[in-house]
Amino acid sequence: EACTASTFTADDYAHRGVYLQTMPFYVYRMYVTRVQKKRNRGQARGARFFAFEEHYAIAQRYEQEVVVARMSVPTIDPRPPLR
Repeated sequence: EACTASTFTADDYAHRGVYLQTMPFYVYRMYVTRVQKKRNRGQARGARFFAFEEHYAIAQRYEQEVVVARMSVPTIDPRPPLR
């Protein structure tokens, strides 16, 4: 099954669901990663896995994993000054 919709981290954030709704984008980028759903995880997914909103293009195959033990600090690229 091919996913033809473009999905970026900003899209993941926009469709993060109600449980991660209060998390700011910068913090989301630090602690949340997209992972492929495991078939045998079932209901015992644990507190670190969260579903995307159902209508999101990749929601059937992927979920979000929150890992506070490792952090990926996003860099912010400054824009050049306007002239």
